[in-house]
Amino acid sequence: MTVYNVSHFLNQLAEDRKINLSKVQELFEDTIKTIARKTFGRDTDVNVDINESDGSISVIILKGVVKRVELPSKEIALKDAVKYDESVKIGDTLSIPIEFETFGRNAILLTKQLLFQKLREVERDAIYSSFEQRVGEIVTGSIRRIEGKRILISLDKTEGVLQKKEQIQGEYFRQGSVIKTYILSVDLKDGIQLSRTHPDFLRGLFESEVPEIKEGIVEIKDIVRIPGIRAKVAVISNDPRIDPVGACVGVKGSRVQVVVKELAGEKIDVIQWSQDSLVYVSRSLSGVKILKEDRDEDSKRIQIIVGDDELPIAIGKNGQNAFLSSKLTGYRIDIISESMYNKSSIANIKGLASGLKTKLLDSGFISAYDVVFNGLPKLLKIKGIGKNLANKAYKISSEVVKNIKHSSINKS
Repeated sequence: MTVYNVSHFLNQLAEDRKINLSKVQELFEDTIKTIARKTFGRDTDVNVDINESDGSISVIILKGVVKRVELPSKEIALKDAVKYDESVKIGDTLSIPIEFETFGRNAILLTKQLLFQKLREVERDAIYSSFEQRVGEIVTGSIRRIEGKRILISLDKTEGVLQKKEQIQGEYFRQGSVIKTYILSVDLKDGIQLSRTHPDFLRGLFESEVPEIKEGIVEIKDIVRIPGIRAKVAVISNDPRIDPVGACVGVKGSRVQVVVKELAGEKIDVIQWSQDSLVYVSRSLSGVKILKEDRDEDSKRIQIIVGDDELPIAIGKNGQNAFLSSKLTGYRIDIISESMYNKSSIANIKGLASGLKTKLLDSGFISAYDVVFNGLPKLLKIKGIGKNLANKAYKISSEVVKNIKHSSINKS
């Protein structure tokens, strides 16, 4: 039996790779077994033993002793077995020591290649396992390379992937640039997936800039974003002495500006959360004054009337303010200017009989917008209005609203 001293080699590998020595020894044994099976057959029963005291290694092949060999990788004829052990008999299991040279001239090179491959897999699994525990964290890395629509980012002995859909539109990075990202997911197939568009990326940035959030004094209730363009962050305070909006914005905007800079100039509205849906909607719409409102809690819809001068603020550029406010509050928000609402006054709508107008006005339907918003189900609940009158009122009101909207679009 030939003995190979590999103690120093394995100890050095364990130290360099920061892997437990017993794990390195296990991988080395598996490598030797793999090479042995490549030489003697994949069904070969191989034992590899590393002496704990001196680090020496011995390789043994186990074969059953038979009269006639049918499976060479697992059996040996009695006439050949006695060459190793004269006392052996049929039915015994023979331990055959193997010289390393038997594996071939390239055995040492192949051993190293296979062992290093296994070590890389262990390292990768260990790294991925550590990153699995960090999903939801913000990490800082450097851009290793840019491949078409995706960016590969170096992260603690591995790399993460920032796909195009997770990048903020308009941002430009160069190879070697330092970049912050949010760990979106980790698995062996897709690797470490990163994001800069996820709402929790913005949450993490605020947590790093606002001590009151880390301490639990200020809480972020919800976040909605159009990445790189605009975001809304709803916050509350668990201490009545602390203004949650002021804490997040900072003195002269110092805290929020750090976050804005990281997000390529993304405009951030920090608002105070409220249980009152109307107050919450008003705050989310940049604090516009609501002149009149109508709510339908069942369908989570709200219709608000605002002054003509505040309509552009409430809607926002390209409808962004209204869109984000709707996502933040969970309501479908219909925003109408005061003049548009007044133009559709029930009292002035042609085609509706005076008796029907009276019934509508008495029931709180002041404008055609109210009729359209509340719909047929609520019209049918009005005493004295049957199905035909309800359909007529809804149809005429819908036309009035439609014409006013078209008129407003043409003027703009």
